[in-house]
Amino acid sequence: MNIPLKFRRAARAAFAALLLASAGFALGCGPDPFAPRASTAVVRTIFTVWAISGSPTPYPTGYSVQNNVTVRLEPSGSFDLAFDITPAGKLRVLPVSAVVSPIGGARSIGVLVPGTPYEDIESAPRGRYATDSIIEVDVGESFVVQVPTQLCGFSQTPVIYGKFVADTIDVVGRRAFLLGRINPNCGFRSFADGIPRF
Repeated sequence: MNIPLKFRRAARAAFAALLLASAGFALGCGPDPFAPRASTAVVRTIFTVWAISGSPTPYPTGYSVQNNVTVRLEPSGSFDLAFDITPAGKLRVLPVSAVVSPIGGARSIGVLVPGTPYEDIESAPRGRYATDSIIEVDVGESFVVQVPTQLCGFSQTPVIYGKFVADTIDVVGRRAFLLGRINPNCGFRSFADGIPRF
């Protein structure tokens, strides 16, 4: 069968392009086709929590990072963080393990106070997170959390990250207003708008 010259040239060009693309992937020049990809946009949140001490029982004093909701403290440990207000007016942030001991065990929450203004934290730092540690922050002082979640059970990095800042601490009213950004994609650290690239 006689194949016209223009078709043979086109086939050769396509084959050469395929070889070049394969070489690029092999040398690491192209994107890894097996790398995990984010599918959910970074969440911006504003919420109010009440202090554990001095607040009526029904008021929400806990917060679930993965669900982005404030909750009441329950023995089952259905929250990641709990909050209190110190006599000096600081916001005390407590991981779930410091508040309750669920039958199945509490998740280990990592906390980091980077000493960087909230707006300047573009991604979760790669530093060492203090596991299950209680921290105290002033108004305007930011903190980053690393939260393990069952939603990431099949991920190589089964955690999500969030950054938060105490916008207002109402010592008399026993409540605090916080701003935050949560990256709900397993192992992704970026806090930029939209679907994160890393």
